[in-house]
Amino acid sequence: MRLEDFFEYVRGVRDLSSEMFIPSITEDEGFILYSIVYTYSVLRNERLLAIDAGAGIGYSTIWISKALIDSGCSGCRVIAIEREEEYFRYLRSNLEKPLFKDLEFVFYNGDAVEYIKRLNNGPDIVFIDIDKHQYPVILEILLEKIREGIIIFHNAIYPPPPRKIFKILDKNMIKYTIIPTVNGLLIAYTGKKTR
Repeated sequence: MRLEDFFEYVRGVRDLSSEMFIPSITEDEGFILYSIVYTYSVLRNERLLAIDAGAGIGYSTIWISKALIDSGCSGCRVIAIEREEEYFRYLRSNLEKPLFKDLEFVFYNGDAVEYIKRLNNGPDIVFIDIDKHQYPVILEILLEKIREGIIIFHNAIYPPPPRKIFKILDKNMIKYTIIPTVNGLLIAYTGKKTR
């Protein structure tokens, strides 16, 4: 797919998301998300598992998936989780495109925290944009599951996330930063852990 075609496609999904009054990342945050996932995938140079928790109709999932494809990550898995049934129907159709044929998708309509609790294999990249009061809970679960990876939280500035997530990150000596976009992206690197 030509870059112009990709932008037309992804902006169409963004516009539909706005028409449906679904809060989503901005285009600039999409570029940042793409850059982080692309770089991490190239550096790891292996099959990765990425999760988009709170995927809406797939706008953020598209950026994650495009980054994995462009990094050459054939066979990578993307789990897109959305609890709202109406959004979920659009999510599936927006990602079942030839552009993403080299990725394996799992679409889950339900609660992200409960789904991630049941995961057997820890993810490598997680983007979280669920109810903010659940951020500390999902972070604790992810820190138990993930061996080495990147966790990205949307709305790290506005609306402000619970202070508890910063306490959890500090307690576990997790390196993190906040990228000052309009809503803020918190990027945390868990480092390598042995089990």
